[in-house]
Amino acid sequence: MRVFASDVVKKMMGRLGIPEDEAIENSIITRSLESAQTRIEGFHFDSRKQVLAYDDILNRHRQALYGQRRHILAGEQGVIDEIIAQVTEAHPEISETVAQRKSEMGDTLWYDIMRRVALQTYDHLWVEHLEVMQYARSNVSLRAYGQQDPLVEYRKEGQRLYAELQRTALDRLAATIPTIRIERVVQEEEKQKEAIRLAKEAGGGEEAAVADKPDKPIHAKPEFARNETITITSNGEERTMKYKKAIPFLEEGWKLK
Repeated sequence: MRVFASDVVKKMMGRLGIPEDEAIENSIITRSLESAQTRIEGFHFDSRKQVLAYDDILNRHRQALYGQRRHILAGEQGVIDEIIAQVTEAHPEISETVAQRKSEMGDTLWYDIMRRVALQTYDHLWVEHLEVMQYARSNVSLRAYGQQDPLVEYRKEGQRLYAELQRTALDRLAATIPTIRIERVVQEEEKQKEAIRLAKEAGGGEEAAVADKPDKPIHAKPEFARNETITITSNGEERTMKYKKAIPFLEEGWKLK
């Protein structure tokens, strides 16, 4: 009532001096209350509609990426071959490396490793994409001062960022494939077999060994802020980037300089 009622109603409420525990039966005041309720419901409806419109844009990205992730997770060779073809098309210089790694590992091991690497890459990028989209959403509201529709601008910015996510995924896969070594894969398999054997000897069984084993190697990492710039190296190659983007490379064996 303070927001939507007219000054006449406010003055009338003050003059009448109606007690707080007495029902309001005046028709003018009742109509004003109903009008205020209708207007405030309409205001909140518009707010919810606006929030839903923004969420729908991000939900389209989510459905597209989750669909792509489900295909990768199914482990079909055609899906992995398509991803590798996109990587080699964007980075022709690694074509020979891809052929060499596939020949060394054999089809079964090669497709299994590439499925895991692709899933890990897209998972990391999706988390970053959510953060960037949240930042973009808070910024596009300022474009209304330039006579631009914030929702339209958010949709355009979202399309650009999602396309950038796909390009970045190919770049990271191209950087990761040369670091894959058959020796490291064999060592990891031997460690798993040894852990299972020790667990069986101790009476814990195979399930206990798998439960106690971490999903991936634990790296002792110094404390860095997510947006802090660091330099990493691998086989004489150096790269400078933000710490949050360097995490996948560190997990693949790159070292801090």
